Amino acid sequence: MSGLVRAGQALRELRERRRLTLEAAASLTAGYREPLNKSYLHRLEAGQVSPSVSRLSALASAYGVPTPVLVELFDTEERLAAVDVSVAGASPRELLDRVVELIASSHYLEALALAREFSAWKEQQEIPGDVQVRLLQCRVDCLLHLGAHESAKSEALRLLERPGLTPTARVNVLSLAAAACSSLKLFTAAFAFLDQADAISKSGDVESRAMACLKALRGLTSEHAGHHERAADAFGEAIRDFDSLSDTLEACRARINLTSALISLGRLDEATSHLQSALAAAQSSRHLRLVCLALSNLALTRFQQGGLADARTAAQRSNELAREIGYPEVMFRNTFYLAEIARRSGDEMLALTYERALRRLYNDVDPDSPEAATVRKRMVDGEARETKGGGE
Repeated sequence: MSGLVRAGQALRELRERRRLTLEAAASLTAGYREPLNKSYLHRLEAGQVSPSVSRLSALASAYGVPTPVLVELFDTEERLAAVDVSVAGASPRELLDRVVELIASSHYLEALALAREFSAWKEQQEIPGDVQVRLLQCRVDCLLHLGAHESAKSEALRLLERPGLTPTARVNVLSLAAAACSSLKLFTAAFAFLDQADAISKSGDVESRAMACLKALRGLTSEHAGHHERAADAFGEAIRDFDSLSDTLEACRARINLTSALISLGRLDEATSHLQSALAAAQSSRHLRLVCLALSNLALTRFQQGGLADARTAAQRSNELAREIGYPEVMFRNTFYLAEIARRSGDEMLALTYERALRRLYNDVDPDSPEAATVRKRMVDGEARETKGGGE
């Protein structure tokens, strides 16, 4: 089934949840620059047309959702169309286990494709309520990692309205909502969700792993908000909890995130020590994404310490993995520091080669990162110089 057809089905489900007919939905888009009539909306839901952003904006207003949710819907479905998965012969719990395994190995697109099958599946057989909730949580988690942050937030909020959530499930969903808000830089909302989850966790009925993940997420949110000391403290608590649970992978992930806070605080020797430990754990578990990220953080640490040769080696090794697994954010940061190293080493030609690569990667990364801000300024300054030169 094509991505357009699946996106159209999702639009129809959204309209039906709003209890709108095609005529009513079309009438709500009147007055917009590109309104939708009943015929067009019917073809859109059938997957026969690809809408413009302007039309999606009108439809989003009619359905009461942010425009990025619908834009992300079409983008995600287009990506999922290229993924071939099968649930033949699997029980609901076996499906859940496969999804969790894929997420643990950072195969988020494949995990999302499998989790989505549950929606069609539940019409054919009974699926236990706890499995349904876990699969829906996995879906939100995948959307987060795939960059569909508005969609993840909307689905997490809808999941919170589901009756009968256990304390552990509610903490997990609140954590997902907080993660989505943090990614959208809605930090007040993110911390509010985290505080709600903390209050529930004090009841004593929440699983230890969920509480450890909550601490790790508080660290990540604090780091994104610029509260580096708080982030380091939260990551430290999370690492101790994961270690006590013998959860080597999550302890490794929290340790790598801790080093980001330590680098921001200038505690570079401490960061290096943690990175060496995390890198050994990531390599032992063969988790390429974590190896890639640990090497990238190590490159940044050694660069700031003045160890340019070590920084270059770590960045190059990280980039090899980033290209293999498709990790553009890390590729961008590695390439940025490789350009800086080349420039400091007096190799301007190599530095320019890296600069061109940064321009190609720019649209795939967070524009608010320090490296992206520097590259953007250089691009603007370069255009200004070219314009001035052309005018003379």
